[in-house]
Amino acid sequence: MVKACKGYLTEEGLFRVWDQDRVTIISRIHDCLNLNRAYQDAFQRTKKRMEETPGEKPFDFSQLYIFGKFEAFCRRLEKVHYLLSVLKRLHRWLIMIKAIDCYQDDAGLVPA
Repeated sequence: MVKACKGYLTEEGLFRVWDQDRVTIISRIHDCLNLNRAYQDAFQRTKKRMEETPGEKPFDFSQLYIFGKFEAFCRRLEKVHYLLSVLKRLHRWLIMIKAIDCYQDDAGLVPA
């Protein structure tokens, strides 16, 4: 799953995460996070159904073993998502500062 998500995020290695459109990469990050949740939910439903079915042998697998690497990958994706949102806010602030500077220059408010 990690390999599939990495391929999805980078278009099979053609683009780095940082070089892509923010909206696109954030959407893809959400898709990967949702995939993790969906797989874990399916695992839990199947495990519960097997435990409730008489004569069915219950799951004897470690959830950490199955999902550990994907969980770690998703935690890293959440950090990347956070960094992208910080960059977006910083970009907005930079635009506002430039607009204020232009206004001050045009109005003659900045001493020469």
